[in-house]
Amino acid sequence: MMQIQFNPLGRQSCSAVLMAGLVTLLNACGGGNADDHARVKKCLDSGATISNCLKSTPSVTPTPSPTITPTPPPGLTLSAMPSQKFIQIAPNIKLEVLDFGGSGDVILLLAGAGNTAHVFDGFAQGLTAKNRVFALTRRGYGGSSQPATGYDTATLTEDIRSALDQLGIQRVHLIGHSIAGDEISRFAGKYPERVNRLVYLDAAYDRIAFNAALSSFTLPSPPELTIGDLSSLDGLRQYTHRIRGVAIPKAEIEAAIRLNSDGSVANAVTPDEIAAQHLAGIETPNYSLVKARALGIFADAQNPSDIVPWLTPASPEWAANSTFFTQVYRPYLLQQQNKFKTELIGSSSLNIAGANHYLFISHAKQVTAAIAQFLAAP
Repeated sequence: MMQIQFNPLGRQSCSAVLMAGLVTLLNACGGGNADDHARVKKCLDSGATISNCLKSTPSVTPTPSPTITPTPPPGLTLSAMPSQKFIQIAPNIKLEVLDFGGSGDVILLLAGAGNTAHVFDGFAQGLTAKNRVFALTRRGYGGSSQPATGYDTATLTEDIRSALDQLGIQRVHLIGHSIAGDEISRFAGKYPERVNRLVYLDAAYDRIAFNAALSSFTLPSPPELTIGDLSSLDGLRQYTHRIRGVAIPKAEIEAAIRLNSDGSVANAVTPDEIAAQHLAGIETPNYSLVKARALGIFADAQNPSDIVPWLTPASPEWAANSTFFTQVYRPYLLQQQNKFKTELIGSSSLNIAGANHYLFISHAKQVTAAIAQFLAAP
């Protein structure tokens, strides 16, 4: 499954309230009555924080959300955090690297669009028994530098090479989630001598073909953000859980946003312009150039809620999305799985029925075991 991607602080709707600053929160998000909206909008426009604006509008109250308890792989805790370092890959560009420890052949984890290396917190530790594990935050995200350009796949691939050079790593297992599949395919094709094996975490897709398939279909918007969702880190994290369908690690949420001094959400770390450049830089993977053995782990969507987690059969959009799922998405998914198996010589694959796009979170134990077996095989 290639889940529909969006950033909960992007600009397109309330589900994306302004990555570069909160300007008109209530216009996008609703919550409270019309008078409340006007008061809070005026307050926000004056430059005040969400928290102070809420204090001036007592009738706007957060909607309680259930408590989230993340579930890391068995035997691990989220408190076992990695060490962090920053490496210089160009005069004005530093990239964040997380070192999860371990010993053996090196693994480098690469996150999907909108995520940082911290998204692997709680999962990466499960790979350290027989491997040294690092995770890289690409330019533009989290603590990494934000140059004005360089978000195409070719440049991001060179960033990986530069990072490995700076870390003194000659050969590596590359494990990429989602859009990182484009980067690991290109890297393996260009630098075959530096790749041991590849693992695609719901990442082996032609996203250009997917965009073409979407050209005549309007995807549903996620539930609107409320003032309560933005009043604290925990509120945003619980909202993210509802729309992503899994509990994203707390450290990942912290790396993606900035908070006001009162603890409310100020804005997202990554500006809209950078996120747009990144998504515009996708390319059709050329598996024919890849010589390394590869494992593709696919989230095998069975119904619309597998790719749009906030949808249920009771949702007004369910019927239309069922049609899209049956006639467009499911055929695309099967075609992409077959493309991977037939074009990437020596590849193997694992389909996990009904898994979340973040299958290394939703099915951590199964994914960890599959990777360990694949990397240990002769």
